[in-house]
This record gives sequence, C-alpha cells and structure tokens, in this order.
Amino acid sequence: MIENTPIKSGNQRIGELALRTAQWCNACLYQFLRFIDVCEKPTEGKLPWEQGEISSLLQAEKQFLITAVYQTICYLDELQRALQKKDDPSLEALLDAIASKEQREEIRQWRNINEHERDYIKGTGIAQKRHPKNPDAFLSDFFVGVTDGMVYINGNTKEFYLGRIRIDHLLFRLKENHSDILKRTKEIFGTYYYGLTPQDASAYLPQEERP
Repeated sequence: MIENTPIKSGNQRIGELALRTAQWCNACLYQFLRFIDVCEKPTEGKLPWEQGEISSLLQAEKQFLITAVYQTICYLDELQRALQKKDDPSLEALLDAIASKEQREEIRQWRNINEHERDYIKGTGIAQKRHPKNPDAFLSDFFVGVTDGMVYINGNTKEFYLGRIRIDHLLFRLKENHSDILKRTKEIFGTYYYGLTPQDASAYLPQEERP
C-alpha cells in the first residue's frame, strides 16, 4: 500500500483514460501484426498433442488479439462518454468510424467468452444463461474449446473474422484513424491530467503534429 498519495481528481482520471486509450490503440495494431506473422507460418497438427511452437503461438496470439481489440474499443468508448459529460463530442465520430455500436457489443460478448472460456465449456457462460434456446447464441456445442472457433481465417482470401466481424477491416479502420486518435488523446491528456489550457495542450504536441 502506498501512503500519502494524492487522490486523482475527476479531470485527472479523464486524462488517465486518454493515456490508456492511446496505449491500447498502439498495442492493438502491433498485436495484429504479431498475429498475422504467426498466421503466415506453417502450423502442425490439429490437436495440442500433435502441435509444436507455431500452432501453440497461434492460439495464444489469437486470444491476445481479442483482448487488445476489446480494450481498445472499450477505452475509446469510456473516454468518449467521459468527454460527452464535458460537452465534448470530439471522439464520437472517430469511434463510430472504427466500429458500429452493434459491433462494439459483439466484441464485448466475444471478449467475455475469451476471458471466461472455462464457464462456457461447462455450459454456464453468461450468454448461455441468457439465451439457452437461441441457436445463434455464443455456445460451445460446436467446439472442443470455445475460443478455437472465435477467430475464423480464410487462408485463400486472407479474410479474418471475429464472430461475424471482419476484424481485418476493423483494424484497417483503426489504422486509418490512428494518428487522429493519438493526437486527440494527447491533447486530452495534457488538458485534463496536467490542467493545461487547450492552447498549451496543443503546444505540448511535437511540432510536426500541430495543426
């Protein structure tokens, strides 16, 4: 326990949200590159007792990618909500450009399965409890392990799906908006964490990033 540490103000918490949002946006794009790198290498065997390093890495990188996408979307969403309370809608268009509201909800559901796979294998997952008779619900009936079928890769067309979401398209949109997200989150961080004025926060950016 750290004693005598000043409690962060509400504005500083918004600044910290901006910091984490930028970190996860960066991490998500790099994680996708790691995932692609493993995908392009030949795998061995379909079951773990037959598999070696590449197949095992593919399983791990796939699950890490789901976490990274989820954290990126959720931090953007949470930061947007915090700014809206300050009458600042500046992140709304960026978030909508990356993933629709419906896609964001589906990502949350897949992440829940990813993080709580044991419950889904037992048949006690949240989605299983909510939709016990829905054949389109996120059930584990068709997979030895739920996460085995979460990311579908079409090797011929190089299409990557997370459930029904073309995850490669989502990440391409994230990459397209990446510089704008970093610029805006850095401004938000300077304004809310350090209490800089909008003019000072802009000056806080490197010269090449200023308007």
